[in-house]
Amino acid sequence: MVARSSARRSVLALTAVVALGAALATSASCKRRAPSGLPAAPPTEAASPTTAGAAGTPPTTGAGTASAANSGRTPAGPPVACLADRLPTLVLDIPDSPQCTANPRVCRDLCITGDAAACIIRASSLESSATRTEATVLYAQACAVGAASGCTNYAAHTWTDGTPDDMPCAKRIMAAACKARDPYACGMTVRFELEDPNATANDRVSIGERAKTYCNEAQGFACVVLARFIEEGVLETPNATRVQALLAQACSSGYPDACGKTSAKAILK
Repeated sequence: MVARSSARRSVLALTAVVALGAALATSASCKRRAPSGLPAAPPTEAASPTTAGAAGTPPTTGAGTASAANSGRTPAGPPVACLADRLPTLVLDIPDSPQCTANPRVCRDLCITGDAAACIIRASSLESSATRTEATVLYAQACAVGAASGCTNYAAHTWTDGTPDDMPCAKRIMAAACKARDPYACGMTVRFELEDPNATANDRVSIGERAKTYCNEAQGFACVVLARFIEEGVLETPNATRVQALLAQACSSGYPDACGKTSAKAILK
């Protein structure tokens, strides 16, 4: 049985995702354009801004990537297109990357060879505004090899830093991660849909049913989002007891910000 990766659990507590409202807000102040698929690879940590292999080559394993890893280059990502068009089956649980702890270059090189956990661990260390573009690339690498949390973080970055033209792709990637039952992706998929000004009353009924399914199956953050929209009377008549039960469910299933809370609006502004 595959151990649940600490990289999968980290997801940066998805600060960016939790802060999403009509537009995704993050703690980073630097806003960079992220294309609908993968942004151009940033400079490496070394002086030379070279990239691994030919531009647009997705992560693979084998001799070719080993050579790239040994060259000390930054991983190149998929072509600039919506990554959702060619994702493998996404999974929540990915093997840990025990070698990816002491040396960030080792982490980067493992990512080049297709180690999703290494990509996520390295990306999470690059969330500051100065290195955020590289973090986006690494999340996309993790997403491209099947890590649902990599897709969730990449979609969050695209939503935050992109243009209006990038938003449909970000939503599709988030929906793909939700299909794997990533709780953050499912919660944000519900928010995207319910906060759509074009959503009709009938749409909200079907979205509400999906939100309940996501809470039962993905749990965690997905239950917090459901609680918020119940509390606001969007999905059903406000019910404090029901909201508190959903928050308790979120807490017990791995979302500590919900623990001891009685209002979802106190968690999701």
